[in-house]
Parts: sequence; C-alpha cells; structure tokens
Amino acid sequence: MTKMRYNKNGDTMKKKKVRIRYKNVFLFLLLFLLFFFLLSYISYIGEKNEVTKIMTDLSLTDFLHHKKSDRENILVDPTEKKLYSSSILKDYMEVDMYPLLLKNKDTKGYILIEGTSFAFPFVMDKDHFYQNHSYYQTKNRIGWLYLDKKANLDTFQNMVLYADGKWADEFFSLSKTLDISWGQQNYFVYLSTSQTNSLWKPFGIYFINESSSFFNEDISFSKKSLVPFSTSVKKDDVILSIVTRFSSSQMLVLRAKLIKKMERES
Repeated sequence: MTKMRYNKNGDTMKKKKVRIRYKNVFLFLLLFLLFFFLLSYISYIGEKNEVTKIMTDLSLTDFLHHKKSDRENILVDPTEKKLYSSSILKDYMEVDMYPLLLKNKDTKGYILIEGTSFAFPFVMDKDHFYQNHSYYQTKNRIGWLYLDKKANLDTFQNMVLYADGKWADEFFSLSKTLDISWGQQNYFVYLSTSQTNSLWKPFGIYFINESSSFFNEDISFSKKSLVPFSTSVKKDDVILSIVTRFSSSQMLVLRAKLIKKMERES
C-alpha cells in the first residue's frame, strides 16, 4: 500500500499542489487583464492626442470668411418672416474649400453651431469609414464628423451628420445645447459647402439609443424637445440633423430648419 504524504498542516501534498496551481492561473489572468487595460489606455491616449493635433492644425488654417447676407434668399414661409427677421440681416459663413480638400479630398463642407465649440469640417461617409477613422484617414476609434451617404447637398435632402465614434463625445460634444439658457439665445447653425452657404435655426434636441437607429426613431415634429425653442417647424421644412455620441449607450440629436441659403460664386 502506498503511504500518503502529509505536510505540517495535515494536508496531503497533492492538495497543496492543486492549490498552488490555482493561484498561478489566477495570477496569470490578473496580469493578462492588467496588460490588456494598459494597452487599451495607451491606445486611447494616442488616438486622443492625434485628434487634438488635427484640431490644432485646422485651427491654424485660414479658411473661414464672412459673406454678406442676401435678403432675397429667405426660405421660410412669408407669414414667418417677422419671426425670423433677425436672421435676414445675419452674414453667412463661407469656407474656402481648397485648403481643406488638400488635407482630405472627402471634405464636403464646414459646420459651426453658435454658442458652442462645435465647429468642424465634415466629410462624406464611406460605409461608416469615418466612424473609426480620423479626418486624416488614419485608424482612430474617436472617428470624425461625417455626412450620411444618402444626403444630397444640392437639395439638402436627408441631411444627417454623424459624430458617433467610440469616444466622440469628448471632441464632438453637443452637451452645451442641453442648457436651457442656450436654447433661449437667438443662436443659429452655419453651414458652408462648395455649392452653397446656408443658415439654420435649431428647433429640437433629443436622445436616441444608437446612431444606426436614427431613421427608425420617432423623432417627429410633435415630439417634445429636451430644450424649449421658439422655432416653428412644418412637414415641408428642410431639416438638418446632427447625431453625436453622448455616452456609451446614448446619442444626442440636434435638429434645425433651413432659414436661408445662397449659391456660391463659381
């Protein structure tokens, strides 16, 4: 008969070996998780720094100009012109597209939202390519501001802009628009493309679950906005929607109606 060996605590040597083995496996898993999170953090810092450098680069590029207002291009209903009389006198924002196209040939225009830091060139979508690529087309989970591929810049149909990358909320945030005081100001959205300059008036801010479900969500004109606006809106108005990441599970949508536009000189 084989004689069982015991240690000082009275446990068999076999049990002790099993316990040591479990401890080693647990330690290995812990080190692996720490290594994985360290790599993820380093990657995040690198991608964040890249987007910061791109924005600094863009801020040093001279491409923003003012274009005098044209009273003949007001597109609101004649009965509403008194309501939007202040916008008739506002200058347009006009962007020189050439320096932006040198940086990225997919650039389609520039958007600026008054009263916020939201001011970026936007690109045309390539099957959500810019959801995880930067403005300089490098792999980056923060992504960039991109136009829905169904959008038509000539007619302004299906005008939806997305900034829905993994950490896009840190750079493309619209959280400022949730302030009641922001909604009470007479703020506008400026848009400039190679064809037109245009002015838009916000009328609604909403939360949705995911950007991919935007067209399926009930964002009707009757839905109550998170922030009250005095802007009236009708079914035949031309609408711009900006869908941005608010958190890991929520998107924030700002909607605005077209007030006026002008064709750019060729």
